[in-house]
Amino acid sequence: MASETAQQVIALRNEAQLSNARGKVDALRQIQELTTKKDPTLLEGFLEELLEQFQVDPDASVRKGLVEFIEEACKTDPLLLTRCIASLTALLRDENINVVKRVIQCATTLYRPLVGAVVLTNVRGEAEIWAALETLKSNVLVLLQSPNEGVRSAALKFVEILILTYTRAPRSTDQSLLRRMEDISLSDFRDAPASTSTANAGTPFYNKEALRKEGQALFFLFGQLLTAHDTTQASLSTIVSSLSTVARMRPALMGRVISSLSDFESSPPRHLSPSQLESVRRTLKQQMVLILKHEASAEFHDRLMPALEKLEVDASTRNMYDKRGVVGQARAETDDFDDSMFTASSSAVEVDSTAKRPRAESLFEYPPHINAETLSRLPVPLAVELVMLSMQRLPPTYEDFLALLTPSSNAVVAPPTGLTARASKVVGREQQAAAAAAAGASGRPARRESVGKERGPVLAAANKPAALPQATSASTSASSLSTMPVTAAAAA
Repeated sequence: MASETAQQVIALRNEAQLSNARGKVDALRQIQELTTKKDPTLLEGFLEELLEQFQVDPDASVRKGLVEFIEEACKTDPLLLTRCIASLTALLRDENINVVKRVIQCATTLYRPLVGAVVLTNVRGEAEIWAALETLKSNVLVLLQSPNEGVRSAALKFVEILILTYTRAPRSTDQSLLRRMEDISLSDFRDAPASTSTANAGTPFYNKEALRKEGQALFFLFGQLLTAHDTTQASLSTIVSSLSTVARMRPALMGRVISSLSDFESSPPRHLSPSQLESVRRTLKQQMVLILKHEASAEFHDRLMPALEKLEVDASTRNMYDKRGVVGQARAETDDFDDSMFTASSSAVEVDSTAKRPRAESLFEYPPHINAETLSRLPVPLAVELVMLSMQRLPPTYEDFLALLTPSSNAVVAPPTGLTARASKVVGREQQAAAAAAAGASGRPARRESVGKERGPVLAAANKPAALPQATSASTSASSLSTMPVTAAAAA
């Protein structure tokens, strides 16, 4: 039987070489059926040849078909990912956007089952599979900065999968292996061995604590993107949907998500057109109704109901699920989730000793455990993204910055409008050019005045003599930057 199936695979490969794009796709699907369903042992022998034959095909539909084949092959044998990772990496850089999106969807589909196989089963080559998954994750996260909206949205859905994997799932009565693999979470990861003598019994190829911090950093990234002034309508809709999914699958995060989405509803983005804003609000309305129907949201209905009313949700729907009068009963039924991720940092979340539930913090509040050590464990593109997003919170003028560093007891500082990374680069180039011109034309004494004129009214104001002495302001800035959301120093 195996020999006959192998002959069929060879015949289909030869037929595909002489066929058009549609014929190649059909042949590849038949090969996929034969090698993944009928006789999986053939994958070992034919995989390399199939990758070599179809990866460089000039037709995008054929390359997409190859990605589908890789996805099914890796589901059949997770170790094959180590042999396919080079092809997936190359296809992530494909010139065709549809191919790139299909690879991201493949990564989104494969990541949790393969992590489950590594963590929960004795799959062969688990360390090599984990290394391939880390490579795939890093390559996909780079695409969060893609100029294409479809690619960015697909990458955001992949981030959602990472958050679900790196956070704790609620306790469940169904402890079957299949169920745990379908919803793999941080609770399923084994702790690092206590000593080197027990290293073989542990899992030296991943660090559970580092993954927990990475999950929280990615969760924070969603909050940053939700408030960024340049996030597109498609990305905002994807983030809102992903946050809703995270809240419903990770009830420990329900309060944070409700608070953040409520804040988002009350302070909608101003850079969107009316039609784009209406589209985002429709998505927000749909997702918040789903949250309302989840039993874990009952204790947060005081915050959720006003937002639903503003979104014009039907009164009948609101009244049907309104649990504001029976919060105690709802908590008794649902307060079984693990909120240790909140209490890991004493200042991250306040825990009520009587209610034993997390405070409904906003995503906009910066978790203090995201520091230089945390950022150093993240992929470089993601760490850079966090730093660049945080730079938008910097005040527009030097005086405002000093006011934030040394606030008076009765001063009210308006929220900063932000300075984007691109603007900071432009300002830096203008400052260097103006300084060089001033030094060459009139000598060193006139340098400060010339630079101030060239940089415009905003930056010229930063050089007024009324500012703090340079040594004092520098030391003050350095010490105070450690309290800012994310700093360039932390990224370093």
